[in-house]
Amino acid sequence: MRFDVTPWLGTRVSVTGNNAYKGYRGTIKDVLCTQKTTNALRFQVELDSNPVVVEFFDYKNLLEASYVYYWIVLL
Repeated sequence: MRFDVTPWLGTRVSVTGNNAYKGYRGTIKDVLCTQKTTNALRFQVELDSNPVVVEFFDYKNLLEASYVYYWIVLL
């Protein structure tokens, strides 16, 4: 099911987890629902380092960039 308004579109994220793009930042461009993952969500992310590269990541491998900044400031 696809809705006209998706709250995550345009959100700045940081890639986490065990993959080649760990530590990269990007912007969510699309959301895929009902995927065969643990939480049924996958995100299409345009990476800042190379805007041509668009990768798909599982929900658990992304963290909103504002939370990363907040966590670093507290340390």
